[in-house]
Amino acid sequence: MSGCARGRAQPARGASRGSGQYRHAMDWAAQLPEATRAGARESSEALARLLACGRMPDFLQLARIESNAQWCSLEAQATAACVAIADRICRLPAERPLLEVAWHLWRLLFPSGGAQIQTEYGPTPAAALEDLTLPMLGADTATLLLLLALGGVPSLLARHKARGVPEHVTRASLSDIAVWARAHHSGGLNPLALRGSSEDTSAQPAIWGLSNLTWPMRSLTGELLRVGRLQHRLDTYNQPFRVYRERSSGLVTVVCAEAGLPFTTAGLRWAPRDSAATTEVAVEEEMERGGRGGGGEDSLY
Repeated sequence: MSGCARGRAQPARGASRGSGQYRHAMDWAAQLPEATRAGARESSEALARLLACGRMPDFLQLARIESNAQWCSLEAQATAACVAIADRICRLPAERPLLEVAWHLWRLLFPSGGAQIQTEYGPTPAAALEDLTLPMLGADTATLLLLLALGGVPSLLARHKARGVPEHVTRASLSDIAVWARAHHSGGLNPLALRGSSEDTSAQPAIWGLSNLTWPMRSLTGELLRVGRLQHRLDTYNQPFRVYRERSSGLVTVVCAEAGLPFTTAGLRWAPRDSAATTEVAVEEEMERGGRGGGGEDSLY
């Protein structure tokens, strides 16, 4: 594990824990948004220990980058751009501050090696990195963010395997990373608009990367699953329906759990007050007992 994108890991520099190293950590951390600077000293210490063992972070390994990119259905040019950034980070001693930044941001996005599922909207490390431009990288900062996103694939694969998620669903879910990378490359929010086409309104150079991390991170945490054409987001269920599954056949039935819900003749719920029909409470007491372990034929899904 001592190699990186190309070549070998550089010898550790400044691995001591003296005040000089702490000042060094604060130097590169000053380039980051204030909300992401917490833990910079700890990141610097952890990286020093890793380099002292002749190792580089896994997300900078060439084989790992290529494998992660394949899982995300990333274009070959986008993969090559990530490899080039990793190669720059690994090979040039002068890029040690860039290595420090990349390592810290990876630890921030993927604590304990894997991202945490967030089921409520609110500030996240990914949100703090929206449209980030590092002075040391300029527009290529977006490519670094794409490389970091790829670094979260192994933990997602382990999580999906433990939950029995089919491989084709995993690949489809991770392909959202490629969708957002294409959107950045096209210079707009439409990933289908090709540069130079009538839909292309960007005058910026074509760069493979990510400027939006918040939504792609949901795929990397396992919060989003793509089944067919639709994405399904893990969240607290708060709809006025109850779902029952028959134990013997697996048949799923949805019933209304509240009275007075308006519906149109087409079966749409969001209808005006003069709707064609309103619901009555449809949950039978025996179904409730069965769903709570009372021995009935049906159970709450």
